[in-house]
Amino acid sequence: MGGETIALAEELGHEVVAKVDKKEGYLNDFSLFDGKADVAIDFSSPSFTEELIRFALERKLPLVVATTGQSEYELGLIKKASEDIPIFLSPNLSLGLAQTIKAAKNIISAFPDADVEIVERHHAQKADSPSGTALFIAKKLSRRAVYGRVGKKKRGEIGISSVRCGNIVGAHEIIAAFGDEVITLRHEAQSRRVFALGALAAAEKIVNERNGLFDVFSLIDEDKIL
Repeated sequence: MGGETIALAEELGHEVVAKVDKKEGYLNDFSLFDGKADVAIDFSSPSFTEELIRFALERKLPLVVATTGQSEYELGLIKKASEDIPIFLSPNLSLGLAQTIKAAKNIISAFPDADVEIVERHHAQKADSPSGTALFIAKKLSRRAVYGRVGKKKRGEIGISSVRCGNIVGAHEIIAAFGDEVITLRHEAQSRRVFALGALAAAEKIVNERNGLFDVFSLIDEDKIL
């Protein structure tokens, strides 16, 4: 994702002033960069979160965090830092997915007793399961997420089922069943370019903000989440 975002940023006329990674041709430490930047975009690993937050706070640098799998401690660092700098935190940067979740919220609002389930599909080597996006969807739908359910479904919970297979980029289904009706909303990303486009849109959204915590809904509803 880092490489995809760099390529698209340059294609759209942005200047990439630094690339931080462990591989050849990249800086391998944030402290090695002493230039100027307008925003930083993170598609790395939660293991870098603490170091990245420290770097962004020192520079007063707006930050787009598109990495998933952070611990509660790391999420706490992000939330605290957003009091001083703008941070866009979202496990999925697809505008299409944001509209899908918005549609699901409208359905659940109309049918509050609906049973809701999420099925997510990703490539076989994806590191986390369930996906950060599936957990994000459950949170946005204000339901308790259950993964690997054993036994009967409890009222008000959302079950998450994960599929890991082949080279699937990412697909999420939201299923709402009520009475004798079932509505299924499905979003599928067919390339990683979708997320690179979202990352750059997120960067443009927060680059002139003073502080605050934002997510992909900030791109369609114009609001902060903190």
